Amino acid sequence: MGSGTAVATGDIITAAKMNLKLEEIVDADIVHDTGDWTVGEDGAGQDIIFYTDTAGRVMTWDTSDYSLELDDNVIIAFGDDDDVEIYWNAVSLLIVPLTNDVGSIQIGDGSAKSMDVLWYGGTTSNWVKFDLGADKVQLEAVDLHLGDTDLLLFGDGSDITIQWTSALLTIIPATDDTGAINVGDGTTGMDVKIFGAAAGTYMLWDMSNESLDIVSAVAAATGTTSEDVLKITVTDASTISGNINRGLYIDYTSSGAKTGTAQVNCIGYDLTVSENCPDVMLQAGYLATIVDKTISFLAGISLYFEDFGNAVSEFCMLDLGYNSPHAPSGRNAFMRLRQHHTVQANSAVMLLEGASAAAYLLIADTVANVIESGDITSGKSCTHGVRCKVGDTVFVLAGYED
Repeated sequence: MGSGTAVATGDIITAAKMNLKLEEIVDADIVHDTGDWTVGEDGAGQDIIFYTDTAGRVMTWDTSDYSLELDDNVIIAFGDDDDVEIYWNAVSLLIVPLTNDVGSIQIGDGSAKSMDVLWYGGTTSNWVKFDLGADKVQLEAVDLHLGDTDLLLFGDGSDITIQWTSALLTIIPATDDTGAINVGDGTTGMDVKIFGAAAGTYMLWDMSNESLDIVSAVAAATGTTSEDVLKITVTDASTISGNINRGLYIDYTSSGAKTGTAQVNCIGYDLTVSENCPDVMLQAGYLATIVDKTISFLAGISLYFEDFGNAVSEFCMLDLGYNSPHAPSGRNAFMRLRQHHTVQANSAVMLLEGASAAAYLLIADTVANVIESGDITSGKSCTHGVRCKVGDTVFVLAGYED
């Protein structure tokens, strides 16, 4: 049948091949009883154009491009009630549900019918991949960007959140005092390095040496401002009736035999001075002014040794020594005692009560040139004395001119 032939309502058209043009059709049913419905022939196809009620919104089967082409805003709808629509709006590809927060987009069926998903960036070297076999998401030359106050959640119950607040990076657990942050697993670890204002200032947990190193460039500071490499600030408002509060506590357990000249130091200092400095102190302490607070005992340094057994050869609570061949130009002593106020201390050295406190107040080796033997009073007069007190008895330890 050629074009231009009128067809009446209810007519049945049969033909092996024909050109069919339908005009002014209200309703038409095209029924093919047997075989396949074909348009064109294999290798010689024909375009098919579907028009809508709106001009410029066309769907075309384009045989030369092997594609089904939908113009802007032509919709593909899924579901009995057009539950999901997919269309290109000239700017973006939209997938829009009929009802907000209803339905989902799935790739695979959750059983044995799934696949990798590969999402390319600007080149084939930039991509995001969901790797089905490895069960992981991999980013290659692609950044993951979370804006201010956006959350990164971990755990089935959102147990940990990480957030940048525009000023701070916060890591917050859902429940207080629950969980921990581990670097390494106790078998496989790594160094952790936190930088300061320059590459040469940092804090390093050195895994291989099992040490925490703090490297600071305090020498770069100028003026009168104090610089602290390591500062510990403690605000203690606790009320306790026993036990001990500490600002710094070191729990050191030494095991394994040490031999030769080996030492164990709970705290060690190694100070090198390469420029002029008014005062150099290996350790300095300062106790702020205390105004009328009840304190039973106050000490600058308090040392207490528990039972150390019977195998210790010698011991002393305070060991002072130096190895300098040069004599200072001014006064020098192993120990300097000084009161900065006019209130006088009771004694320079206090030996507490108890028959076993100490056998001697002072012991000097025979090689020490501090004790003279023989009659030291011969031809000499007593010009100096040191006031001492033992129990309730006060006496003067006489001194004679040399």
